[in-house]
Amino acid sequence: MKLFEGFDPSSQVWIFSAIRPLSLIEQGTLAKKMQIFLEGWSSHGQALKTSYVLLQNQILLVAADQSQGQASGCAIDKLIAVIHDLENELPLNWTDRSKIVLQVEGIVTLTNSSDLKSGQFNLKPEATLVYNTAAYSVNQVQNDFLVPALGSWLRRFMVSNTAT
Repeated sequence: MKLFEGFDPSSQVWIFSAIRPLSLIEQGTLAKKMQIFLEGWSSHGQALKTSYVLLQNQILLVAADQSQGQASGCAIDKLIAVIHDLENELPLNWTDRSKIVLQVEGIVTLTNSSDLKSGQFNLKPEATLVYNTAAYSVNQVQNDFLVPALGSWLRRFMVSNTAT
């Protein structure tokens, strides 16, 4: 996945997932808020080289190029404040870190570990990919962001229909 081209591979990435795909109007609201915020985002008075992308109309990735200056704790707090503002305006629960984001037969699906453990969520091993929402760098997003569930930690929750 070639996102954030031209950014240093060590550049920091923050990942937020909505509980459902955004409507066109919501996408417009998100785009406007992110554009305004990112144009003025700075760390200790130094402008940050930043970008964002909305994948599948549901997964928001924000990057700050580390080669142009690091996002300080205060700068990161400002990003989180914007995301919380978005949560108030678009009630999509962007900051719930307990969500597991999957792609099943091309469709983004959210679940949680308790549903997986209880068997309430039936995973299709060969058709399921998992988004690594713990990725923290451009390099990880470009190389290990969307991986087959059978090759991930989710493997323990899956029963394959293939013969062993």
